[in-house]
Amino acid sequence: MAKLAATTAVAAIAIAGTTAAIAAPCAGFTDVDDASPFCSNVAWINNRGVTLGCDTNLYCPHVAVSRLAMAAFLNRLGDAVLPPRVLWVANEGGTFSSIQAAIDYAKSQGASAFSTWLLKVAPGTFTEKVTMADGVDVEGSGTGITVLTSDAVLGTLVTGAVAELRHMTIRNTSSNPHPNIVSAAVWNVPNFGPIEPRLVDVELRAELGTYGVAVFVANGSGLTIRDSRIYATGTSASDGVHSNGGVTLRNVDLQLASSLGNLAQGVVQNAGSATISNSRIGATAGADTVNAVVVNGGTMLIENSTVLAFGLTTTTGVRNQATTTIRNTVIDVLAGSSKQTVSNAGTIRVESSSLSVADGNARVAFARSGGTATIAYTRIVGPVTGSPACLGTYDANLVPVVC
Repeated sequence: MAKLAATTAVAAIAIAGTTAAIAAPCAGFTDVDDASPFCSNVAWINNRGVTLGCDTNLYCPHVAVSRLAMAAFLNRLGDAVLPPRVLWVANEGGTFSSIQAAIDYAKSQGASAFSTWLLKVAPGTFTEKVTMADGVDVEGSGTGITVLTSDAVLGTLVTGAVAELRHMTIRNTSSNPHPNIVSAAVWNVPNFGPIEPRLVDVELRAELGTYGVAVFVANGSGLTIRDSRIYATGTSASDGVHSNGGVTLRNVDLQLASSLGNLAQGVVQNAGSATISNSRIGATAGADTVNAVVVNGGTMLIENSTVLAFGLTTTTGVRNQATTTIRNTVIDVLAGSSKQTVSNAGTIRVESSSLSVADGNARVAFARSGGTATIAYTRIVGPVTGSPACLGTYDANLVPVVC
């Protein structure tokens, strides 16, 4: 479109025609007939401010174009095709070749939570660590097509700004050997803006680290992820999402697929408020201890989702030590020498859901070791311990289950 506009603009400038006033002017120019085959082109560049005419109501189609005038036309055409506050990032041919450089430029030009800029990132791989900024949205060309990668510890992408990143893959390939240093694809720092940072239609991958975490949410921060995929693995431990703040997962597919370490956990919530909605949490890893969802603090809502856990030794679907609500959700524990679909020591309510644990020794569909537990209108396949309060519970054959 831009190329066609530029071509037709030059043609419209160069076309010869009468300079006499005519009965039906084109685009307000009395020296161009609206029946001319070039009228629509003249109107296009006039409406977008590419041409200002040569005099009042005159286009001057006979007048030659100087190199100075050509520079003015092309500059205005660029503004028309690429609106203000939009920057292109590409390995070749972009306004910038670095995502971070483009973000820094937008900041220098006044980008803020109330004045938004857009970075459009071309297909390709960009090897750098990027820190988001308020009011600078970043849009890639698609997951697996635009890839941001680095081996930096503490995040390939640092979020926390009032901004959205979408349509990209974010990878962290740090092989850092320290077990207490997180190798994260996304590191979310405290944010105090009017809305949380957002990741939309992204693929987040943490690979190769001793402690691999796809998403780390720091104390006092919040983050929303939707319509996305999350993958994490580590040689000692791995977490898909490790949250010390607030996190919302909507329509997210999370997978711990090949961790060979001691511990693999899908979502860990330590503080704040968390929501998992319309998502699949698949903690199916070759680790000794596998927990699909762990709630150590704050509150957790799991709704309209599927939770799967598959481990070697101790395997748990949802382990709650704080406050959790589960509804319209399927939780299956598929393997492990000690298996629990739900383990509760806090306050939990399960309603209109399905809790299932695979056959074998040391299997429990619901284990209450303390706190308060209520299960309502839920399918339970496997033993129940700890005497939770049950209402309308039933097994795989629709036989009532008495807790």
